[in-house]
Amino acid sequence: MDPAIKTILEKNEKVKWDGKQDLKTSMVAGILGLLLLFIIGSIFYSIVIGGTCTINGQIKSAQECAGIMKYVAYALFLVGILIPIFKYLQYKVTHYAVTSKRVLLKSGLIGADMRSVYYDQIKSAFVNVGLIGKIFGTGSILIDTGRITQTKKGSKTVYDRFNNIHNPYEVYKILQKYLSGRKESLHSGRADHEHNQKKYKEHIQKTESYKR
Repeated sequence: MDPAIKTILEKNEKVKWDGKQDLKTSMVAGILGLLLLFIIGSIFYSIVIGGTCTINGQIKSAQECAGIMKYVAYALFLVGILIPIFKYLQYKVTHYAVTSKRVLLKSGLIGADMRSVYYDQIKSAFVNVGLIGKIFGTGSILIDTGRITQTKKGSKTVYDRFNNIHNPYEVYKILQKYLSGRKESLHSGRADHEHNQKKYKEHIQKTESYKR
C-alpha cells in the first residue's frame, strides 16, 4: 500500500483494494501519442511553400513560411517525446484505493495530491475499456460526484478516475458493493428515524462523522 494513503486512514477504516495504473497500458498509449505527433510533424516539415503566405494578418515570404512550418514540426516532435515521459512519471506518482468508507486517489508530479471521496458523495460510477485496455485486460473506472466545469459548448461533468487499472470490473464490483450498502443504510436510517426527531438527529450526526 502507498505510504501516503496509509497515513490518512481513519480508525476502523479498512482497505478493500488498492493499486496503480498498468505500466504497459500507459506506455503504449504514450508511444501511440508520440507516433501520431511525429507523423503530423513530418507532414508540416515536408510542406513546400510555393509562394507567400499570410500569418496573423502579415504576408510572409515563401522562405519564412517554410521556416515557420519547420518550427511547428519541431514543437510537435518535442511534445511527442514528452508524452511517454509524462505517462511514466504519472504512473510512478499515482495510486488508488477503495476502503470501507471512501475512495482515495493519490497523484501529483510535484508533491502528493490526495483526493478523498466518501460514498455518499458519489452519484454514479462506471467502467470504460478502450482498445488498448482490451489487449492488456485493463480499463478505467469513472466516478461522478456531481462536479462540473464550464466550457464553450456548455457544462461538462468532471470525473474522478481510476485510470488503466487491472481487472477494472472486479474493482468496480467492490466499489459498487459499498456504494449500494451505503445508500441502503442512509435510506433505511431515514425511514426508521424520521418519526423520532431525536433519533433522526443522531442518525444524521453519525452519518456526518464518516466524513471526519
